[in-house]
Amino acid sequence: MKALVNYCRWNRAKLRLMGREEGLIYGQLVFNDHRGQQQIKEFRFATTQSELTIKDEAGSKTIVLDEMGIPTDR
Repeated sequence: MKALVNYCRWNRAKLRLMGREEGLIYGQLVFNDHRGQQQIKEFRFATTQSELTIKDEAGSKTIVLDEMGIPTDR
């Protein structure tokens, strides 16, 4: 969970938790652009692998985070 919180801090996103299952947290990430408009994206975070999957209109993207919330090349 620490990696996800740090990712949100680095990307200035608000974290809206909707639920959790064993080894999985899901909800929404809320990003504000420079004009103050919100962009909401659904996410799933696998806590054991630190894999963050973000869904948007174009599909989904999975990234692996280190404990500081920075994407890695695993």
